[in-house]
Amino acid sequence: MAFASRCHTGAFTLAAFLALIWFAFVRVGRQRARLERSPVACRTAWALGAALFVHCTNYIGLAYYGQAKFVWYLLLALIASQVAAPARRRTTAARPLPARAGGAARPVAAARPG
Repeated sequence: MAFASRCHTGAFTLAAFLALIWFAFVRVGRQRARLERSPVACRTAWALGAALFVHCTNYIGLAYYGQAKFVWYLLLALIASQVAAPARRRTTAARPLPARAGGAARPVAAARPG
């Protein structure tokens, strides 16, 4: 139903709608590949792709209106705003300072990123 209504609105609207879906899948795929080392971020990208696929299959037979449109736009916004996580800097473990003349060595706090 919804896909048929896209066909009746014109060729440009249908092409723009299909391009939107295409670029959303491309974005999710690239993000998933980029974040492969981070299991949580990779699963998040995969879940967004799965949700996008479900919405695409729903578009074949369902008409989106009201709250369903909100969920569709929310999914597109989540995909567009997904960014790659910055690489974390390694922190060193606490290491003792050389012994002072008047006392024992003190541990040094671990270096913080930033």
